[in-house]
Amino acid sequence: KAFLNGARDVVVWIALKLAIFALVALVGKYVVLILLSPLMAYASERTAEVLTGTGTPFMVVRWLKEVLRGILMALRNGVLEVGINVVAWVLTLFVPVMAPLTAVGLWLVSCWFYGFSMFDYIHERQGLGIRASVRSARNRQGMVLANGIAFNLLMKVPLLGLVTAPLLGSVGAVLAMDRVRR
Repeated sequence: KAFLNGARDVVVWIALKLAIFALVALVGKYVVLILLSPLMAYASERTAEVLTGTGTPFMVVRWLKEVLRGILMALRNGVLEVGINVVAWVLTLFVPVMAPLTAVGLWLVSCWFYGFSMFDYIHERQGLGIRASVRSARNRQGMVLANGIAFNLLMKVPLLGLVTAPLLGSVGAVLAMDRVRR
């Protein structure tokens, strides 16, 4: 009995360590999104300008507004994703056979929120509020998820991923939306 109790304690300890590591990694990615928000806002706007041929003059106030919205949306998405992760982890503790499905599901949830963050720069330029932005992203689930998957995979590349993933993600979102409009 002592051996089984000890083994259980070790398994719980390992599971908690892994959960904390996953949570820290998740928060870290959102910190990257927030810190690179000014660069992503500019990349998204510049890409739209190149595609359409019509640019809007750079205005610090508007740019700061886009950056602030990007930060707020990243915070909103981060909080929602952390909440979904915690609920899934708790449910998986009660039904451990769900663990492989939960892992894949949570990775896809992560991809969704990252893709959503990339598309929000476009939605902001279109004058959409947060609810309208959420509706627009849901109407384009495949594009948003594909963008998020690419972003998530690029983020796995050490150092290079921290810079290229947000830039390519925001540019990719603009290109995808432009393709839909044609």
